[in-house]
Amino acid sequence: MTLDPASLLLTNAITSLALAAVLLLSRIGMGNDARGIGTWVFGDIVLAMGRCAAVATLLGLPFTVGRDFTSVAGCLGVIGLVAHVQALRSVAGHPARPILVVAQALGSALLLYLLALPLESLSHKMFLFSVMAMGYSAVTLWVLRPLLRFWGARLIALMMLISLVMRLGLLLTWNDVDIPPSSSQNLSDGLRAPVLVFQLAMAMLVTGGFVLLMHERLRARIERLVVTDALTGTVNRHGIMPLLQDAWAQALRHGRPVSVVMFDLDHFKRINDLYGHAIGDEVLTGFAACISSQLQDNDTLSRWGDEEFLLLLNDTEIAKAHAIADRLRQLVAGVSLDERIPSVTVSAGVASIESLQGMDDTQATDSLMDMLDAADRRLYLAKRQRNCVVSVDGDLEALPGFSASQ
Repeated sequence: MTLDPASLLLTNAITSLALAAVLLLSRIGMGNDARGIGTWVFGDIVLAMGRCAAVATLLGLPFTVGRDFTSVAGCLGVIGLVAHVQALRSVAGHPARPILVVAQALGSALLLYLLALPLESLSHKMFLFSVMAMGYSAVTLWVLRPLLRFWGARLIALMMLISLVMRLGLLLTWNDVDIPPSSSQNLSDGLRAPVLVFQLAMAMLVTGGFVLLMHERLRARIERLVVTDALTGTVNRHGIMPLLQDAWAQALRHGRPVSVVMFDLDHFKRINDLYGHAIGDEVLTGFAACISSQLQDNDTLSRWGDEEFLLLLNDTEIAKAHAIADRLRQLVAGVSLDERIPSVTVSAGVASIESLQGMDDTQATDSLMDMLDAADRRLYLAKRQRNCVVSVDGDLEALPGFSASQ
């Protein structure tokens, strides 16, 4: 079966335009998450123009006679690669101003054109273009590093690696290649067709990877918003439950202690009534920031509801959890969460089940809920005194697990 290069060239161009249309449609409704799509579409279109120019030269089409379309193709290719790199930088959270993207693209293309200008051999020009393309493939891999948790980024990285390996192999055997300008049209159809098929596959897979990357990021952002409290930035009640269940599973498997501390801001309703809800929101945000700054990596603060917060302490016995809660209580009382109001105090209830070995899944679930109920019950006791920590049940003054302001 013989592949017609002219037909493949047309297919290449049509496919590139179709991919650009898909990308433009994909940005509908994505808002700020669509950043980078326009730059990528621009890169796709310019790369398609570069491929068409390169293949038109190899096919010896009439309008290419006497014109240096090889250099034009190389420059267009560089502009497209720069646009793709900048689009990925935008996705990674480092967007550049459009004027800087244009300046970098045109500057790279101009540099390549000036380097290719004194070269008379088509072979030497293709060597230069291959080296430049390898450089931008390597830069693309570097930019993709923080995005490799997404399958779309992994697909793009795989395509860049394949391109690097193929171009490197071509460069290592370049001495065997001789393509004088006067005989470029004699390049065999057997070579043109595979090159066009490879370019078409690369365009589809790389752009497909970018579309997949954009939607994976959007999905991850939505999932993050679902489990994040919009005001304080902490995990919300919906998000902390899987973490609690995971902590219990680890404790059940390894016999490690798990503790929780339930905080409640004292007289918070009065703060809202006297100073307004905007100030109340500032107090909640300040409290969350104050507590979060003191936590270890394996501890999690969650907004449990209104002015209540739940602190998950992994590998922590109840005595240590009580000490941590009391230290945080004193810290909050000693700082100003908002300069417009007096200092704020908190009350806390602490609970823990330190040994889960031998329990089945039902017992572990019951123990988890029992622990949360115990923390809530002890918080209620602490609220009677205000500005204190309770870690056992009973009368406040008689409790050994009672810490209050002096």
